[in-house]
Amino acid sequence: MQTAAIAVSLVASVVGFGLLTRTAAGFVQTVRLGQPDPTRTGSPVARTRTLLREFLGHTRMAKAPVVAVAHWFVMVSFGVLFFSLVTAYGRSSTRTSCCRWSGTGSRSSGSARWSPGSACWVSST
Repeated sequence: MQTAAIAVSLVASVVGFGLLTRTAAGFVQTVRLGQPDPTRTGSPVARTRTLLREFLGHTRMAKAPVVAVAHWFVMVSFGVLFFSLVTAYGRSSTRTSCCRWSGTGSRSSGSARWSPGSACWVSST
């Protein structure tokens, strides 16, 4: 069963990275069509502050606070998904790979702290 999971994950990974590469190349090609804007080089601190305020606060969605909150949860979920996939790839290679990776040792180490290794210990018992 583990071999089938590895095969499916490899096929999905190849397809996913292929689509990612194609889309990124399309973005680069589209951006290169434009001309540089000389007015955007000034006040990088103010521009960075505005970027962070828009990114973290979704201030443009102030008229629809329910939509803003839902959109923020979706944004955070993409980060959670990324780390879940990293853990899944580690788990698919060997049964205890995430335990060794986190440094918590074997299942008998008795570590009570939360880490990928602890999650591995709990899920493997």
